[in-house]
Amino acid sequence: MRRRGYRVGRAARMRGISALTMMRAAALAIVLGAPLGGAGQAAGFGCAAPATPECLIGAAQGALGTLRRARDRDEALFAIATALGALGRTDAALGAVAEIAGADTAAEAVGEIALAVAWGGDIERARDLALGIDDARSRSARILALEAIAVEQARRGDVDGAYETVVAIANPYRRSEAQAAIALAVARTDDIAGAVRAASRIAPDYWFSAGQNARKIPSGLVVRSREFDQFWFYEALAGIAAIEAASGDVESALQTAHAIPDVAARSRALGRISAVQAGLGDLAGARMTAQLIEGAYGDAEALIAMADAMAAQGMMGPAADLARQIGSAYGNAGALVLVAGRQAEAGAIPEALALAAEIGPIEHLTRARIAIARAHARRGEVAAARELLALVADRGEQAAAVAAICAALAEAGDGAGALELARAHARGPALDELRLAIALAQGRAGERAEAVATAEGIEDTLVRILAAAGLARIGAP
Repeated sequence: MRRRGYRVGRAARMRGISALTMMRAAALAIVLGAPLGGAGQAAGFGCAAPATPECLIGAAQGALGTLRRARDRDEALFAIATALGALGRTDAALGAVAEIAGADTAAEAVGEIALAVAWGGDIERARDLALGIDDARSRSARILALEAIAVEQARRGDVDGAYETVVAIANPYRRSEAQAAIALAVARTDDIAGAVRAASRIAPDYWFSAGQNARKIPSGLVVRSREFDQFWFYEALAGIAAIEAASGDVESALQTAHAIPDVAARSRALGRISAVQAGLGDLAGARMTAQLIEGAYGDAEALIAMADAMAAQGMMGPAADLARQIGSAYGNAGALVLVAGRQAEAGAIPEALALAAEIGPIEHLTRARIAIARAHARRGEVAAARELLALVADRGEQAAAVAAICAALAEAGDGAGALELARAHARGPALDELRLAIALAQGRAGERAEAVATAEGIEDTLVRILAAAGLARIGAP
C-alpha cells in the first residue's frame, strides 16, 4: 500500500521493504529541543546508545512540526503510527492516525495497525479496527486488513473464525481470494488435510453458477466463461500442492494437483511442483513432473526453474543452452536473465555479459544488467556496477535498482560498500533516499548501531523521520 515501503503487505504473501521513490528537492531543519540537523549538517537523533525504539519514535515525533507540506506530514505520520502499532502502543498509534489529513493514507495506516494488533493476539480488536476502515477501493485497506487478519487466525488454527472475518468483504471475487489465502495459511502449518478442507469452502459465486447466463457480468468486473467458476479453489489447491512439494512430499503434491479437474489449473499446479523440485536441486524429478503438464506452454515456469537450478549447480553451459531454447520456443527470456545472474555471481562476468547481450526484450535485458551490476557491487567493483546501471533507461527503474543493490550489500554486512555505491550514484535528496534504504537494511540485519549512524547522516527532514520511525519499527519485539 505504501509508496515508501512501510506497507507490510498481505501477511501471507509479501515481506520486505520496497524500493524508494525520489520526491523532494531540498532539505529542511529538524528541531528536537536542540537541532538535529538540516541541509548539509545532519546531526544525531539525541538517543543514547543503543538507541531504543521509544527514543527513535520521540525523535521522529519531535521533528513533525518542521514539515510544511501536507503530503510530507501525512507520510511521516503514517511511518510513526505504524511504528507505534508495531511496538504495541495501539492507542498512541491511532492518535497519530487522527492527525493524518489524507483519507486513503489514514485508512492504510489503520490497516497496518489492525494487522499488528492481530499479530499480538487480540483478533477481536484487530477485526473491529479493520471493519471501521472506510475505503471503497477494490483493493482497499479494509479488504487487505481483513484478509491479513483472517490469515493470522488460520495460522493460529481458527479456520472458522477466519471465514467469519472474510464474510465482511463485500466484493465476492476478493472474498474468494481471501478464502484461498486462508487455505494456504493452514497448509503452511503442515495441516494439509485441514488446508484442503478449508479450500473446499471457497465460494465460487463471484462469477457464475450452472444455469446462469453465460454473458453475466458479475460485480461489474469482467465477462468470464463457465470453466473459470472455481478459479480460487483451483488456485488454492495449486498452492497447497507447491507447499507439499516444498516439504518433500512430492507424491502427495502430485495427488493434489491431479485432483484439479481443470486442465489449465492442473498445469499451473504441476508447473509449480516442478519448479519447487528444481529449486531443491532435484532436476530429474522436476523433469518427470514437467512431462505430466498438459496445457500448452504450461511447462515454461518449470523449465525456467530447471535452467536456474542447473546454473546454481555449476552447469553453466547446459543451463545457458536450455535458457536459449526456452527463449526461442516460448518467447520468454526469463531463464536467460537468471542464468546470466548466476554466472555473474560465480565470477564469470564476461560470460554473463555475453549471455545478456542475447536478450532482446528490454525489460528482461534491464533485469540481467541489474543482476550483473549487483554482482559487480558485491565484488567491490563500484565503477563497473555504475556503468551497467547507467544503461537502464527508465530513471525510476534505475533508482529502484540502486536502492535494492545498496540494501542487499548492507544486509550482507557491507554497509561501507553500500554507502560507497550510494555516494557514487547520487547527491542531495536522492542520496538521502539511498541512505534510508541502507539504514533500514542494516537494521534488518541486526546492525543497530551502524543503522542509526547511517540514518543520522540523512539531511532531508522527512527522510530522517522515516528512518527513525522505520528503525523503531524494526526494533519492535
